[in-house]
Amino acid sequence: MASANAAQSPSKAPVISDAELNKKWDDLVNYQVIRKSKDPRFGDIIILKHKTKKELIFAKEKWVNSKDKAAADIADMKEREKLNHSEVQKFLGYSTAVDKQLCSTNYLIIGYYAFPKSDLYKELQDKLQNGQNFSAEDLTLITNEALSGLHFLHDQQKIHGDIRPLHIG
Repeated sequence: MASANAAQSPSKAPVISDAELNKKWDDLVNYQVIRKSKDPRFGDIIILKHKTKKELIFAKEKWVNSKDKAAADIADMKEREKLNHSEVQKFLGYSTAVDKQLCSTNYLIIGYYAFPKSDLYKELQDKLQNGQNFSAEDLTLITNEALSGLHFLHDQQKIHGDIRPLHIG
């Protein structure tokens, strides 16, 4: 399932250190950028490939122009780290950076996620093209995995908010 984020209260921005505003995800050195893409599930992303394995991940960038907003987004990334579960989009880590210009300061927050090889929408389209259907066992497995992911999110007081075949892995 796709990632889930909770809304951060704008009135209480967390206090953040300068080190947190310039943080590199440790494993980033193991990956190289393959391409930028507009993914139907995740929007504008950067796809990266592991330098020695066939593993793909993606990066989702966000630019903000307020230190308070950057602090809130970093707090969201830290919360997202707690949401890893076998049936939820795997979050790998995050990086941050500060871009100071003459008249403005912008903050970059990048989340890194495992890139799913497929999704239920694609699998459904493939089956329809080949004149096939999902078996009862397949449907039971898909349902159980989706409900397991949703149950985990609800236990964490989070909501998914957009359950569609496109967002089920």
